[in-house]
Amino acid sequence: MAVSLNQTIAGRLNEVAAILAEQGANRFRVEAYRHAATTVRGLAQPVAEIFARDGLAGLEALPGVGESIARAIRDLLLHGRLALLDRLRGER
Repeated sequence: MAVSLNQTIAGRLNEVAAILAEQGANRFRVEAYRHAATTVRGLAQPVAEIFARDGLAGLEALPGVGESIARAIRDLLLHGRLALLDRLRGER
């Protein structure tokens, strides 16, 4: 279950990157989401465990995860959805 949650979150981050790229967003922003997705996918422990133990600071400590993406991961963990992704899907 935990591994599949990491995979799900990584998939959502990749989807954000793909839509941003399609819309011509800043390439560094696109790459940040891709890098964060790769990091989450490769974690040896559940990202939910990291968040439960260390909060946003724990997420921000992950390679390629800054403040904004840490909040996105938190929202996915707590609410199962990401407002940014919902907006991007509507703008396609």
